[in-house]
Amino acid sequence: MRKRIDDKFEKELKPYVALVGYQNSDDNYFEIHPIEKTEEGYTLGVGSPLTYECISEIASNFSAEFNITPHGAIPSTLLYFDNRIGLEKYVWYNPPCKRRMFFSKSLNIEDGEYCVPGIVYMVNGENLDVYAFKGKKPSNKLFNAPFFNVTNGSVCLGNAKVKYPENPSFADYIKYWEDKFWLTEFSHLGSNPVKGNLVLVTKESKERFNERVLESANKTLKELIEDETAHCTQLYD
Repeated sequence: MRKRIDDKFEKELKPYVALVGYQNSDDNYFEIHPIEKTEEGYTLGVGSPLTYECISEIASNFSAEFNITPHGAIPSTLLYFDNRIGLEKYVWYNPPCKRRMFFSKSLNIEDGEYCVPGIVYMVNGENLDVYAFKGKKPSNKLFNAPFFNVTNGSVCLGNAKVKYPENPSFADYIKYWEDKFWLTEFSHLGSNPVKGNLVLVTKESKERFNERVLESANKTLKELIEDETAHCTQLYD
């Protein structure tokens, strides 16, 4: 999903500066050193303090060229997000709807549109979890997602070829992850997520999904988002 910083370069890169950090129990200090080419190779020049102006310029250039963090208008279905680099976490939902689904031949289920319950998605770093809920909007209690490729909420992302969007909005980001889930072929069963046989439950969901087959996930929506709400944007009430 994530871009590598060197993806855009076609020509060979040569070092010209190095950033060196120092720290003690209380402080951090950084120096920038020129790298000089010699007959023996490269040598590190004398360092000078890294200024706030230099840090700001580096950050500004990086953000302009490698914008991979969602931004813009916040969809009404987005319940929570933390977009700090390295701590990314997003939680959103879909109301009950029909979805195009694809299945491995071994399951003997026809590809096509099926009714599905409301779904809560959570992306934590590079991992996707999905849960079901009853009704039109999520309250607090969550249920196992009634799908193959999901074990205790954790999704095994498969063969969907989906490209991460350039300069993504929140809507683009959500669509990217939903496509990775729904365009993947459903192929295997972890622990049975429903009351009954999942193959039969799926086949019987052509016209209507029966919420009575949902099993409790022993997890709440609050538990999905409560760990870091002091630092992030919580939209769930």
